Amino acid sequence: MTHFHSCTLHDPLDHGALFRCMVSLVSAELAQMRGCDPQDLASDSWRPDTRLRSGGHNVSDNAAAAVRPSMDGVCLDIDSLETLQLSMTISRFFQVPDSGLEDYLLRARTLGDWVEVIAGSRQEGARALAFASSGSTGQPVIHRHEWSALYEEVRFVADLCQARLGQTRTGGAVQRVVTCVPSHHIYGFLFGVLLPQLCQVPTLSGSAAMMRAQSGRLQHGDVVVGFPWFWQRWVEAGVNLPDGCVALSSTGPLPSATARRIEQSGIAGLIEIYGSSDTSGIGWRDHHDAPFTLFPRWQRGQHPEALRPADDSTDTVEAPDSLDWVSERTFYPGGRHDKAVSVAGTNVYPAAIAEQLEALAEVAQAKVRLMHPREGDRLKAFIVPASDAQNDRSALEASLWQWCRQHLSAAQTPAALTFGTALPVNAMGKDTDWPAFAPASPDDPS
Repeated sequence: MTHFHSCTLHDPLDHGALFRCMVSLVSAELAQMRGCDPQDLASDSWRPDTRLRSGGHNVSDNAAAAVRPSMDGVCLDIDSLETLQLSMTISRFFQVPDSGLEDYLLRARTLGDWVEVIAGSRQEGARALAFASSGSTGQPVIHRHEWSALYEEVRFVADLCQARLGQTRTGGAVQRVVTCVPSHHIYGFLFGVLLPQLCQVPTLSGSAAMMRAQSGRLQHGDVVVGFPWFWQRWVEAGVNLPDGCVALSSTGPLPSATARRIEQSGIAGLIEIYGSSDTSGIGWRDHHDAPFTLFPRWQRGQHPEALRPADDSTDTVEAPDSLDWVSERTFYPGGRHDKAVSVAGTNVYPAAIAEQLEALAEVAQAKVRLMHPREGDRLKAFIVPASDAQNDRSALEASLWQWCRQHLSAAQTPAALTFGTALPVNAMGKDTDWPAFAPASPDDPS
């Protein structure tokens, strides 16, 4: 592969950080293309010398060959179309066209070759990054972020973490980042990739990080990057963090009861970050009852949901939620504008999933919503079968589960299907809830 000359532009991302981020991105994209779970790809075993294609082997286009449940860790065995799609995804995420080096991605033979192109493009001035929204309403929306803005946000949070650790009984500083968030998501990248690079500390990521945190085997100076679903499971496990740890949470609202338990566990601090793929971080807080404070790069706009860069630029963006302002720089988030809900740290769109279900010939009507807290923290679906599918309920249910596995991500897939002759409504004819794990009837809705 071609090697590129070095440049003095400040960039803390070394090849190891770029490799981890790229593997997260590639495994998620490849799993989506093949209709399998990312864990089935065994990406933990991928190395820089892992080959992209086996010599002279062309994968057939039939469905059985396209959905390969596992890999040997030596060769990804991607075909020409997968190579093109993955190269385009990498190019877009790392904004490689800013350097004019995107064609080199198609010449890569190993994962390390892709990293060389990415590193070379950053040396040549491709500094922005582009993150995708969840795409649950259709095509994901791509949001480009300039490197300087991302860098300043992480540097600000790093200072918050250092300050919290400095106030502990034994003092100290950030020693390690334990990240339980995929690094190709904006939150995971900022604090699971850029934060440890900025602090020049090691990183523990993936399933190893998840197991280490859930078992309580952490150490003084750890910054644990989690999300609401993860923190709820952590609280349920009754694990305490050492007093010299800082917990980060983002991607969705952290329940007050969960936040309170974390704060009472004796840790150095809990920092919640509010933002989106569109805006990056908007605000932060370090107590569950406190309002969020705007990051330094933002100021309040003319409208309640409008934000304006602090440099007095006329450009404005809209927050993903309604905002209840306490002061010019503090606020509480309200409901989402896009009707998204958070499942295991991923924003999903119940109405869009219901539309997909209703497009099936076997389904006359469908309703999807988040479970009641006593039922769980996943989605549930109410299905009104089409007339031709009403006689064999078990066959319909099996068919729907199979369709969900093939077309929806884990976060999008309802954990419970309920069937009835009409969607549940109340006495005023408005949509109402239904029990997820008990027979439901439109005449007796819960």
